[in-house]
Amino acid sequence: MNRRLVLLDIDGTLVDSRKVILEGHRRAFAALEMPPPSEAAILATVGLSLEETFLALVGPSGPREALAELYRTHVRALRADPSWGEPLYPGVDDTLRALAKRDDIVLGLATGRARRGIEPLLERHGWQGLFNTVQCGEEQPSKPDPAMLRAALADTGISAGNTLFVGDSTFDAEMSKSAGIPFVAVTWGFEAVDVLQAIGAAAVLDRFEDLAELLAV
Repeated sequence: MNRRLVLLDIDGTLVDSRKVILEGHRRAFAALEMPPPSEAAILATVGLSLEETFLALVGPSGPREALAELYRTHVRALRADPSWGEPLYPGVDDTLRALAKRDDIVLGLATGRARRGIEPLLERHGWQGLFNTVQCGEEQPSKPDPAMLRAALADTGISAGNTLFVGDSTFDAEMSKSAGIPFVAVTWGFEAVDVLQAIGAAAVLDRFEDLAELLAV
């Protein structure tokens, strides 16, 4: 059987984490009595490691380490608070569970989140065991470096030609291109889809359920 690997980003692709990300930044900058960056500037960094995120936001001479630690602390608290929900996008749970039952499909995650930010998500949605490989920002070079995708291929033994990466950012698209993996863009994330198409998206999903149809071909 020719197995296919489907790798997925989390934030902006599976999970609507916009509110939590923006509030985490607001609180981190407020703690240092600094004005927060614009919403657009913050969302443009989603997918990067925290080190790269704050390098982009405050530059090499800014308090990057302090902001990163404050952000981690505040986001952890926000995600533990039920009033700050991070809802799944429509169709995500049912589609992932259906794909996981297929003998020809292997699922994986490739995300800028730290592992301690992934594990509560998996537990909350009962997704333990759903993903055969989980690559995260603290253990691999930051997107758009293709290292985490290459690690996922090594984990599963599946070739780049039999793999898709589904994401919502330019970092996702560039990482996928560098790894030689077809990139599938979603229209509901943090980046305009025409930008992702210009980078070279092989397909575009208007609904998450459309992923199952794409894999049926």
